[in-house]
Amino acid sequence: MTRVLPRPPAQSELPPARSGPANLRRTVDCDICVVGDDLAAHLLAFDLAHRGNDVVLVPGQRAPRLGMGGVLAPGFRLAVSDLVERVGPADAQELLLLSAAAAARGMDMAGAAGVHVGPKGRLTVARSHAAEALMREHEARAALLPESSVLLDAADTAALLETDLFAAALGIVPAERVDGLALHAAIAAAAREEGVRVLGEAAASVDVGGLRKYVFTAGQQVRAYRVAFCGGAGLGGILPAVAAALETSMWVCGTLVGERRRIHYGGVVEEAGATGLGFHFDGDGTTFAAETATLVRGRRAVARVLRRHAGEAYPELAAAEGREVRAVRLARPRRGMPGIQERAPGVFHAVTAGDGELAHGVLAAGLIAGAMLDRDDRIALFQPFGLEPAVQTIGGVSRVAAYWHARLTAQLAPRAVAPAQDDPAVPVSSVEPAAMAPLRPTPPVGEGRAPSQRPARVGRGVKAAADLSRGAVRAALGMAVRHGRGRDQA
Repeated sequence: MTRVLPRPPAQSELPPARSGPANLRRTVDCDICVVGDDLAAHLLAFDLAHRGNDVVLVPGQRAPRLGMGGVLAPGFRLAVSDLVERVGPADAQELLLLSAAAAARGMDMAGAAGVHVGPKGRLTVARSHAAEALMREHEARAALLPESSVLLDAADTAALLETDLFAAALGIVPAERVDGLALHAAIAAAAREEGVRVLGEAAASVDVGGLRKYVFTAGQQVRAYRVAFCGGAGLGGILPAVAAALETSMWVCGTLVGERRRIHYGGVVEEAGATGLGFHFDGDGTTFAAETATLVRGRRAVARVLRRHAGEAYPELAAAEGREVRAVRLARPRRGMPGIQERAPGVFHAVTAGDGELAHGVLAAGLIAGAMLDRDDRIALFQPFGLEPAVQTIGGVSRVAAYWHARLTAQLAPRAVAPAQDDPAVPVSSVEPAAMAPLRPTPPVGEGRAPSQRPARVGRGVKAAADLSRGAVRAALGMAVRHGRGRDQA
């Protein structure tokens, strides 16, 4: 990340807060105030300060993290077919291109900051009852963003993941696992070096109705002409619209350590068509996250729920020891799309799912900075996915019934047919990932590039990264198949 000359060190920190009545609060003036404590907030503050603005960052309440780590990948949780139905193919394609450019910028920033990137891969897996929907998703993606996904059948998926639970898998490319906390810390440090002033206390209330916007903490008030709110559940206490736009569910997460087969795929695996489930393999353990119907209390209860979910795919983990297990109340945007918009003149929101969806934070920061400084109107593409609640909140009994309906549907689905070891269904590519060209850095979103140049430039970057990730998927598949042959011969 290139930097302009930093401001004098005396401006990088604010004076200590002063307690007392509201009318005795110390007033801090600035050009732009950013409220939030996630990656999007710090990256937006960095981008704005880099362009010469006086920026104050007011931390928000940090939302709980799922513990699955971060992923840089193009796309959204909303199905592409639903995205096309909502906004049309042209806008849907532009949204996907923007997400691809944001993922590329995130990879470039991680590399420049020395943050570890990899292993590659993001697989969306489906059991037999949801495999057809996964195929339709692959076709929809291929029509709008070619070479951005790889579809694996039951044989491929079983050979890659060493389980016959799933009937199909959709690999999103390019996709990289990234240490989200390390990347966040690197961007926060760069923002401070760029002259961003950071308050030492969280925002308590706001007044954004006038020409001058106010953000209040316990002992200070920040006054600015423009303000941006970045985050998710942590903003719900001061912005009711954010709380209404979030969908909250209970999850259990942790690492299971026990006897299991060696899996050569190191990317993140997420299940579609059922309740939430995700996992990835690391060293001697398997990190799992699973959605539950009700609150689970106690470490033993959390570990028991995790083992039950993991045992469906890997029976040997049903008795595994749980490490760093916990229950998390996770909040995500209801429509499966980040809420990025200008709600009122000079008031911007970036509601994302947190550090797990790193590309969404990069995308939000770029779009808001472009809208503020360059009059870039691409932020309007997210207007249909605003902060208004998508549906009325259902009661607790209905929520539990819906959860168990989805769980039983998934459990009753027949298991996929395991591949024959002497006749692998898909030929193994001889191309090793290390021998392929690295991803070409993509300029940040919102730098005023000509619209006619964006799709072709981003498309070439996506194609190169797709080839790279496709090679990694095929190489991992080949290792899995060869490992299976060697085990049978032994």
